[in-house]
Amino acid sequence: MCEEKLQEILELESELSYFIDSGMSIDKKIKILENSYWRAHHAGYCDYMAGRRMAGVDDEQTQQHDMDCKHKWEVERLLVLLHEQRDEEARRKDEEAWRKIDAFFEEDKEKAFSAWLELSNAGNARSTRTVAWCYQNGEGTEKNIEKAKEYYSLAAKQGYFYSYVDLYWLAYEEGDKEKALELLFEGAKNDVAESYELLFRECFYGNIFGGNLKAAAYLAARAYELDKACGGMLALCYLNGYFFPQVYSYAKYCIEKSGRTKNDFEADGNIFPDYWDEIKPVPPSYPEFDITLADCETVENPIAIMEKAREYMIATPPDYEKAKPCVLEAARAGYSYAMYCTYLLNIDGLEVWQVKGADEYGDLDCIEMLATLFSDCAYEHTKDPYLSEASEYWGLRSRLHGSVPMKETVLRSYEKYLQMINETDA
Repeated sequence: MCEEKLQEILELESELSYFIDSGMSIDKKIKILENSYWRAHHAGYCDYMAGRRMAGVDDEQTQQHDMDCKHKWEVERLLVLLHEQRDEEARRKDEEAWRKIDAFFEEDKEKAFSAWLELSNAGNARSTRTVAWCYQNGEGTEKNIEKAKEYYSLAAKQGYFYSYVDLYWLAYEEGDKEKALELLFEGAKNDVAESYELLFRECFYGNIFGGNLKAAAYLAARAYELDKACGGMLALCYLNGYFFPQVYSYAKYCIEKSGRTKNDFEADGNIFPDYWDEIKPVPPSYPEFDITLADCETVENPIAIMEKAREYMIATPPDYEKAKPCVLEAARAGYSYAMYCTYLLNIDGLEVWQVKGADEYGDLDCIEMLATLFSDCAYEHTKDPYLSEASEYWGLRSRLHGSVPMKETVLRSYEKYLQMINETDA
């Protein structure tokens, strides 16, 4: 348990020191608190007293009620923390027990299997999963896939939710794709990062959610948020521009955190720029998604919307007015390329979309558009405040895309900017 929560427990126990003793066992503290007077403080009485407060009554009864409410909050909060502490201690003891057996597994596999089975019967979830693994692979016991499924399922019920991934692979190998997907969704509902990674793959290959790349990007981001070691799918998004913009510095950071290498990704057919070794890794930054796992089936597909806009733009003759609403819809859905396209089509409010694409997504086109715009304004008019804004976006480009070669027009603007900076410093 983190230091902040441990400190909060000490402070709350101090507030309730006349009620519980810090030397008591956690179980005894919980029992006393769960049966305390303040927990029985019912809502109807609180509503009645709130009415008296609103009427301006401030007597001994209302003051006592305020104090009771304070203690009720303290009791409830302390109960939450004590339950967390008890669960954490139980997990630590279970882990220690598992490791003691694991230490002699190679010497006597049958004995280790029997010991893990005993711990499993006592509710040790990790041992239950290990028993399942032993049955699956015939280690320390006879191979039995049905028994493996039984114990993986039990491990999941006991709280070892990674077992849903184990069950997924068994179902997948047996060719039961529907069951395999059900198991992935169960794992994802219980915040198993690997389940989100595998769901990304299923979505990317069009097996779920219609291959919607916004849904795929959400799944990749969620896997990364739950476990940085599961950032490989998010790396793919940034490496190839799947919904998210192509940001190599973000991709490199995710690859390093995933424990995989450039060679691993190249073996899967991914292409890296020649200047990859020069790129400095940067932790990815993106806005919070406006969807959850439950929304992925119905979420709008901004890439499909932009494809419709593209059809209008390349038609003969081009129909830019029909393209504009599509571009705006895709931008509102969080697609940074659509945000940049608001500039190409000169859509009202384009400045807001460029800033969003640059600041929140790290989109190179948006960054360069703003950097050149402010540099040109500073060059043609008074330098400030345009020069300060230009410095911000040239700096952002350097941090996120410093190794990416500049287009000729961008380079000319950057040279103007450097000239103005040198003049200012002089």
